[in-house]
Amino acid sequence: MKTLEEIKNEVAIEHGYRDWNHVLLESSLVTIESLMDGVTRRYALEVAKEALKNAAENVDFRNFLTAESKYDLEINTDSITNESNIPELI
Repeated sequence: MKTLEEIKNEVAIEHGYRDWNHVLLESSLVTIESLMDGVTRRYALEVAKEALKNAAENVDFRNFLTAESKYDLEINTDSITNESNIPELI
């Protein structure tokens, strides 16, 4: 997962700045707020992707044979919604 600092620098470079510090030194408050919106959205997406990846890796399930001789799957949804799947924010 990318760090917040990496994402801020990416957004800055995409908008013609050297890095985020350059944005802070050379931009108006309106521009900084606008760029920060993009940073926030991108960081939220990174966190969500990482949380979903962790949930997929940590899912607790079991296969079993039903009375009708069919296979079924039981999923422990707590293993998916567990807060431990949310990555530590850096």
